[in-house]
Amino acid sequence: MPSAMKPELNDSSNSPNAVFHPMPQRRAGEVVEFDEGRGLGAIRVEAGSDDEAEPEHYLFHSTRIADGTRSISVGARVEFSIIAGPEGRWEANAITAVEQA
Repeated sequence: MPSAMKPELNDSSNSPNAVFHPMPQRRAGEVVEFDEGRGLGAIRVEAGSDDEAEPEHYLFHSTRIADGTRSISVGARVEFSIIAGPEGRWEANAITAVEQA
């Protein structure tokens, strides 16, 4: 399960009526599986610390790829946010490929 999301101010005017709500955190990871025929894949989160027992994995559907291509290469480094999926699991969303240097 992802770490707790911190509320952030969603209004730059600093008004007393500003609304606080959780903003999705962007995470970095790597596509470890992708079945183009089914449009399903999995992303492994980059390890944040050495004490983490097992890396986190998040499933995704090709409609969640931000550029609309519906295809992504296995091994591609990506950034994404996490949302609650239709079956109650955490899933990757707004997936964008990160250019490697």
